[in-house]
Amino acid sequence: MNADEKMQWNLTETNKMKKETSDLLKEAHLTITNARGIDVPKYRLQEAYKKVRAIYRQIKDIEPAIYEVLNDDDNHKTNTK
Repeated sequence: MNADEKMQWNLTETNKMKKETSDLLKEAHLTITNARGIDVPKYRLQEAYKKVRAIYRQIKDIEPAIYEVLNDDDNHKTNTK
């Protein structure tokens, strides 16, 4: 594999990681959005937070820097009152 092929491969892999991370972030957002509402029981929101934490762990494996930003945000943790 020459240098140009290697650079192209790296760009392709980076784009795949960004797409996958973007899709996971979208899924997490939709999960929380759907769990918040007037007629939604509290346990559904807690289940949504649990699912989002699992999604964030997947992101941690793909892009640790993104996970660090997400982990600083306490909104996805199950601290609802």
